[in-house]
Amino acid sequence: MPFRDQITDTFLAYDFKPKRKPPHFQQAFVRGYDTKLGIFQVQFTEICSGMTHLPKAYLLSVPEPLRNRVLPDINADKSICYLDTESTNLFPLDPCGSIATCIALVEKLIQIWVSDESHEELQAEFSSYWQPEYPVFNISTKPAGIYCTFERTNLAGNICVEIVQADTEKEAIAWLESRGGRNPSKFCPALTQNISQKLYVPQDMQWPADNLKEFLCWVSAIDPTAYQALIGKLVAHVCNNKKIILCIKQESEVFSAQIEFTDSGLKVLERARGSKKITSRKNGYKLTQLVAALSGKLMTKSFKRLWVEDASSTLLFQRNQPNQNTLSNKRIALIGCGTIGGYTAQVLTQCGAGAEQGSIHLFDDDILNTGNLGRHLLGKKYLLELKSQGLKHFLDSQGLPVSIVAQKKFNEEDIRKPWDLIIDATGSDTFSVLLASWYRKHEPTKTQPTLIHGWVDAYGKAARVLKDDRSGACYCCMSTYQGNDRSPRFPLFADGKAPNHNLAFRRQCGRTYMPFSSQPSLAAAGLIQSMALTTDKKREPTFRQLSFSSDVQRAKDQILKPVKGCPVCSKQS
Repeated sequence: MPFRDQITDTFLAYDFKPKRKPPHFQQAFVRGYDTKLGIFQVQFTEICSGMTHLPKAYLLSVPEPLRNRVLPDINADKSICYLDTESTNLFPLDPCGSIATCIALVEKLIQIWVSDESHEELQAEFSSYWQPEYPVFNISTKPAGIYCTFERTNLAGNICVEIVQADTEKEAIAWLESRGGRNPSKFCPALTQNISQKLYVPQDMQWPADNLKEFLCWVSAIDPTAYQALIGKLVAHVCNNKKIILCIKQESEVFSAQIEFTDSGLKVLERARGSKKITSRKNGYKLTQLVAALSGKLMTKSFKRLWVEDASSTLLFQRNQPNQNTLSNKRIALIGCGTIGGYTAQVLTQCGAGAEQGSIHLFDDDILNTGNLGRHLLGKKYLLELKSQGLKHFLDSQGLPVSIVAQKKFNEEDIRKPWDLIIDATGSDTFSVLLASWYRKHEPTKTQPTLIHGWVDAYGKAARVLKDDRSGACYCCMSTYQGNDRSPRFPLFADGKAPNHNLAFRRQCGRTYMPFSSQPSLAAAGLIQSMALTTDKKREPTFRQLSFSSDVQRAKDQILKPVKGCPVCSKQS
């Protein structure tokens, strides 16, 4: 039986009636669900006979007791959010089972709407029902900040209006530039008020709020303490600025509104600011009088609901690793901005390297040339630029709130600077040996930095990483020593299986290079990132290897101990 017939039979089996939906008269199925509160009418439409996507469900009508009530999982166009596509997988080759699951999920939502559980569901996604008009990117971390509006042209060529909310004008301008913004407005106050109570909409209130009066009444109803604090901030920070953003935050739920006051509204706030105290008691400027005055139709010129995108450093660096430490507040030296170093710098900044009071210093005095483009993070825009400076410029353009310093060569005296983390991404065995020697020879001045080496080995068929915190093996312990002979501690190839060393390299324009794809460099960067995030965990392996060919012998993850006769460790013991 064709999928189309199976889908139709499934809807009919669940008492849905077929109909055609104008204006194009697409196939749809409608059913009324009779509950103790009345009838819910549900419609499924946009039904794909090939099951490449699931049908959309719409709530056509609700029982009378719920007419003026905000229901969870309903969008502004009355479509029903019945399935989380990120966490739910349906088998498309079983259309009957998939459609039956969709219907069952809608029926479960109807049960929630009828019961008292809808308030809890609504609280979990409260801001989804705010119906915003403009996006605001919030990079602010303080209760009182500033904002500006700007224009940008998106990739489709359309002009968009956006807002950035920040703690300082410098931060806002940096964000605007990273977005390609132009024509910024003047800076105005942006106020954030935390609410400790659960979010809900009282039965007698309209949601979402359409004006300042409705907005303030809602805040007053759910959290009187926060309401009074919000009014106090409003009076304190609105000076000659007619426009202001009020942002409400309750744990992860954030939504805000942009209010533009008239001259009359500003005068009301000025008089309140001249009062010694704003209170609900008899002494001082009465809170009720102030709110009553501000709620007048002639006090505000506009009220626009805003869609808040949290772009703060807390969200950016902790969202994908909630149970791990970030690299914020650490001083990091990244040596080498080639293929490994470029990808390493990117993934480290995404984990907070250079954020808050920290910084990441990029060391490399090499120039980017055309031969690098096949596997380097940087493109032709940065040709003939210092790799360290090009990488800094590229990472700065990503808009992350991080401090990046581009430097040239890393020398022995640099090892004594107060680093928290030193990362060797040069891929040079000669330099790595020297660095290991410097690290073990010089005692740190203030901090005890950790040294991490990451490199590509086996002629591009393996990636390795080693952590050295002076308690175990150093980079030179990757070899064994007998007299003047230095041999691999963990041979990458079995006897007689190693490629011809001289043939593994290519020479072009006076440069010797080893041809391999960017895969092992990306893997090495990932290994470095993982090691950097677990420097405080003593039981974690200090040596890891990833292999990309059956020719390469495996090596297990382990806490690596020093080898006997190591020219670095033995001299320090």
